[in-house]
Order: sequence, then C-alpha cells, then structure tokens
Amino acid sequence: MVRTEEIALVVFIGCNLLFMSWYWYRARPGSQERLFMPQLMLLSVAMLVGILPRVIWPTAERVKIAGSTVSIILSIAAMIVGVRRLLRAYSNRRV
Repeated sequence: MVRTEEIALVVFIGCNLLFMSWYWYRARPGSQERLFMPQLMLLSVAMLVGILPRVIWPTAERVKIAGSTVSIILSIAAMIVGVRRLLRAYSNRRV
C-alpha cells in the first residue's frame, strides 16, 4: 500500500521541478540562475527517480533497489558537474 507521504513528496518534487524549469527559462542569459539551475533540476530528477518506484511498484524490491542506484548515480553526476561549473565560474571571474 502506498503511503500518502510518499505521494505528497512526489507531487511536491514534481511541482518544484516544473517551477525550476520555468524559472530557468525566464532567467537572463549569463546570470547565476541560468548557470546553476540545471544542476538543481538534475538533483530533483534524481530524487524523483529514487521515490517513484516506491510509489508505483510498492512490492517490487528489485525495482526499488535499481531506482535508488540510479538516483545515487544521478546525484553524484549532478554534484560533479556543479562543482566543475562553480570552479570554472570562479576562475573566469574578474577581480
């Protein structure tokens, strides 16, 4: 049986992802929001990938494990890309 907390979390993260994609679309070119919003969106997608198998298939353990593994891989990829962009932004900054 699916808990209502998990469904509420999926809805919240999905709405947050929609808001962030709209905000990224509306951001000025070259702004910090335009630069770092894709990493935040990727982290939201990673959270959704980790939670959705628990909501859709509550009894399938292998699918839950696969979703958690993919979620961890996406989170690590988002962190690596975010740190690289941050270092590049600080190295290109004029003093």
